[in-house]
Amino acid sequence: MDNLKNGEFIAKAEPPLSSHGSFWQHLSRIKSSSNEYQPFVQCQLCSEILSYSISNGTSTISYHVKNCLDKSNQLKNNKSIDKYLNTSNEVSVSINDKRAITIACAKFCSFDLRSFNIVKGSGFTSLCQSLIDLGYQYGVAKLGAPTSTSLLPDPTNISRTISQISEEYRHKLKNILKNDLQDVKLIGISTDYWKNSGTSESYLTIYIHYCRNEQNITYMLRTSLFDQSKTGDNTKKKIFSTLSSYDINSEKYHIVYITDNGSNLVCGLPSEQLSSDASPTLHLVVPWFWKLKNSCIPNDDDHLLLAQFKNTVSRMLDDKVYLTSLHYIATFLYAATKKLQTLDDGLRNEIYGDVRKIMGTLGIREEHSSLLSKTNSRITSKPPKRKKNNLIMESDVMGEFAGAVEGSSDDESDEVERYLNTKIPFTKDDTLLKWWSKHSLIFPQLAVLAKSLFGVPASSATSERVFSSSSRILEKRRQSLNPDVVDDMLMIRNFRDM
Repeated sequence: MDNLKNGEFIAKAEPPLSSHGSFWQHLSRIKSSSNEYQPFVQCQLCSEILSYSISNGTSTISYHVKNCLDKSNQLKNNKSIDKYLNTSNEVSVSINDKRAITIACAKFCSFDLRSFNIVKGSGFTSLCQSLIDLGYQYGVAKLGAPTSTSLLPDPTNISRTISQISEEYRHKLKNILKNDLQDVKLIGISTDYWKNSGTSESYLTIYIHYCRNEQNITYMLRTSLFDQSKTGDNTKKKIFSTLSSYDINSEKYHIVYITDNGSNLVCGLPSEQLSSDASPTLHLVVPWFWKLKNSCIPNDDDHLLLAQFKNTVSRMLDDKVYLTSLHYIATFLYAATKKLQTLDDGLRNEIYGDVRKIMGTLGIREEHSSLLSKTNSRITSKPPKRKKNNLIMESDVMGEFAGAVEGSSDDESDEVERYLNTKIPFTKDDTLLKWWSKHSLIFPQLAVLAKSLFGVPASSATSERVFSSSSRILEKRRQSLNPDVVDDMLMIRNFRDM
């Protein structure tokens, strides 16, 4: 019984496959935390623990259930003095209900970043008791209201439950990434270092970013204590180790690394408008950089101090902001700025060339050519004679109506040129990813590139926001909290909106 109360064992209503007796609906089998069945069952009617094994049969436990049912029916037929006085007794809470409350408390502490000891606070227990009383007032069973203290778990049990839930979520996340990344060409990895203000210990947070179904997806992969020197090599080793734990081969995917601190990794422009992880931001970097640089050009009537200030800010922008071809390509993929008219001709043509190169690097052009080849082969080949019962498929009808599809010309720039010369408005109702999805038939290769590239955020602001969350976890009264528990709580927060 103690093992059930402290969460080491779990009671689950799972009868053996070989037994079909109706008494099993009143029994729960006991499982360990490693999901192994124990030689015991628990009666749901009286909460008593009974010895049971398949080899010994079920006569003893079935007889016990029969006696409990007889006693229950007898109690229902006999009115007690308490019922006549309209007073209610505290009911006993089943182990399964207690476990459900423990899981709810663990998620509450993780989602809202609360201390485990909050379940022992008088204000919290008073709130729970009010909710219980209200439920009892409007409930149907009227068996008596349990007290909040009989339902709420011990803080140590919450910590243990958080560890169990986080493992389940890690396994869930691994499956999500396995399915999502099958069709992803490019993924972003953002990192950031932050310190525990109480102990000055350094932590590293690693996020993954990509695009799925016209949505930007972000998941926290790991937050871990980092006791090594913060070099680019050590950071990459930690990143590769984390990716490997999710079965992500870093050599298989094209990865863009985002940080606001590293000199040898791709970095974005820190700006409030560029810190979103729910929508594309990479295309905003170049226009904002250009806007800030132009604002730093001194005017003839500027005061000397203002002119010096503008020059200083301009130099800081040049030193701190590292623009890559990915930033320019992202700007090109935004319809309103595709002409890149503020750039000189040499840089503009270089960007157009980089667009074609990256489509080759990501294998987009080869896939498109292969698809065209298969389509042409299917359409131009002589159709086989159909049997009378053969169904005419929609794709066949559309293919015959379209005729032979022209293959791509020798000029690989055709789609880029068509995109530059085609006037298609970007309305207020459009989002960037929906616009490309809507025009993917016109620009199939560029649409794939856009959906791949716009999954990468402009900055590591997502990882930096963890510092705000972690400061609430590692408050002054919780400095001894294990780093693994910090990682577990932040992992659970990944799924707070699901």
